[in-house]
Amino acid sequence: MDFIIKLATYLNNLPKKQFQKLLLIVIGSAFMVIIGMIYFIHSKSMEHLDQIKKFESLSNKAILILEDSQKMEDEALRIQAILDQNKEFNIKSYFEIFCQQNSLIPNQGWDTQTDELNERFDEILLSSSFKGLTTEKIVKIVDDFYKKEIIYIKSMNIKQESEKKVSFEITIATKAIKRGFETR
Repeated sequence: MDFIIKLATYLNNLPKKQFQKLLLIVIGSAFMVIIGMIYFIHSKSMEHLDQIKKFESLSNKAILILEDSQKMEDEALRIQAILDQNKEFNIKSYFEIFCQQNSLIPNQGWDTQTDELNERFDEILLSSSFKGLTTEKIVKIVDDFYKKEIIYIKSMNIKQESEKKVSFEITIATKAIKRGFETR
């Protein structure tokens, strides 16, 4: 309390010009402190806002990854169900029977190849080529392959040989369950 009385007495005894200067300095200093605090609060809130936006973006990415993971798991279960229904399926035997049924003679050198897809499945590929086919015959072949759910067309290439004949290269594939995943 003594300090306030001494300060009030000191300010009362100051000449008017000095008092105005001092008052202006005090008000200016207070104004600068307030502006500094506002700037500090604003910059901190902008940093927090940027962090929130980054977290939101990461959260959205995580949601998309989880959705993709769920789709992949659903697809893996669908594939596993198909493979479980066709435990004795052999793509090489299927292809031989398919060629006999459709009166096709594949060029020499066709055989299967196994590629690793992921920790659960391998992909078994069979590449073959045919010459002297019509486009109608190729359409029927592709349609017949699409009817068999356990296989799919991995790639195909069609080249014109003559006016009405084409050569046709196709790679069909199926998936196989890796050892250790058969019981899942």
